Amino acid sequence: LVGEVLLDPGAGEDQHADWQHVEHRVVALEGGGAAVLAPVGAEGHAEAYRAAIACNELRRCPDSAMRQAIHGWNLAARRIADWPRTRVTLPPAGNRYALRLDAFPVEFEHDLARFLDRLARPDPLDPSALTAPLRPASIRHRRAQAIRFASALVAAGVAAEEITGLAALVAPENARRGLTWMLARNGGRPSPGIADIALLLKQLVRHHTRVPDANRRAIEDFATRLSVPPSRGLTARNRARLRALEDPAARHRLLCLPDTLAADARAARPYRRAYLDFEIAVAIALLLYCPIRRRNLVELHLERNLRRTGDGRRFLVFEAGEVKNARPIEFELPQAVAALIDEHLHTRHPILCPAGTPWLFPRRDGHAPTEPSGFSTRISTTIRKRTGLDMHPHLFRHFAAKILLEANPGAYEVVRRILGHAELSSTLNAYAGFEAGTATRLFAQLLETMRGGAE
Repeated sequence: LVGEVLLDPGAGEDQHADWQHVEHRVVALEGGGAAVLAPVGAEGHAEAYRAAIACNELRRCPDSAMRQAIHGWNLAARRIADWPRTRVTLPPAGNRYALRLDAFPVEFEHDLARFLDRLARPDPLDPSALTAPLRPASIRHRRAQAIRFASALVAAGVAAEEITGLAALVAPENARRGLTWMLARNGGRPSPGIADIALLLKQLVRHHTRVPDANRRAIEDFATRLSVPPSRGLTARNRARLRALEDPAARHRLLCLPDTLAADARAARPYRRAYLDFEIAVAIALLLYCPIRRRNLVELHLERNLRRTGDGRRFLVFEAGEVKNARPIEFELPQAVAALIDEHLHTRHPILCPAGTPWLFPRRDGHAPTEPSGFSTRISTTIRKRTGLDMHPHLFRHFAAKILLEANPGAYEVVRRILGHAELSSTLNAYAGFEAGTATRLFAQLLETMRGGAE
């Protein structure tokens, strides 16, 4: 349990008794998140905690630290038997405007459900339907977008009671009003998020709501005007993160980290922290040798995704329906990685999950895979503490492309296959130039060789 304890010197004896009770029950919460030890009935201490962090400059972002602390407290209240049952209310973020779905008329909720169902199960005989169903993650994203834009309309002055269906979102005057409000909030500039909202409105007039042609053209024109050029290459931050791996010593620390973590965890058993560290060692080993997307890593199923052949080889397999771009992925696991997985499966229960849990990285009750964001944070935090490197799970894909192209300049097709890109253009857009250093060295060597031969 990470976090600072904030005691009010003027608090009464009863409050201090509550503090002492909690202090005796401090345990290590899963995931290493921050938690504030707030006495029963003292929700005001959350704000005092934030103020103390800001005053003493303990964290770069006091608001984020306070929110993490509240999440940690409430998690403990749900999971630990004799933890105080007081739930600390999370204050709304100052820059958020999205309302809950139940803030709108029930007709809006029903119409949204019909739209999402059409996205999930398009009618092949309906000329206005999509040609293929969307993935569950894409459908969840569309749902959130629809609620967000409806909330933007409310923030722009439209009464929530007037938004009785998705047709209200694509009425040209409402569409313009909501998009104008979002643009003003972003300094008058389009953004990828605003462009996505405009595309949602375009999708609504094409595949769900029946509107006059003039209205449809107006919405399509909004989407065109608000479109933003697709990003090419890596962000400056990710390039800086990869640049740190130019250092051979830093690269060696990362490559050896799974073995280092595993060895330290074996020495620390039977403490629970050791099993958690071993779990992260397995995850990092998989990301190094099989640079898959975060969701595929987290949802890795022991029977569906880990296959064994008759000669004892092990494969990591994802079918098309499990992958973001519907392209199947297959990796042969090195023997050392397969052995690490086997050791983890043989030792993790009952400390981390019940016996027979079918996921490699499950929730602690074993009923589902672990939560992606929290697991990603655990991986990043461990790497930072052990190596000093700033790495998130998706950066392993960029790292794989970097080392492949450095060793084999121009081998974009190999990178495409390793990363499972559907099109070679995606690989080129993201990683063109990664091998520039190697290519220029080869060119210089060629010139030196030719000059030497001439002499």
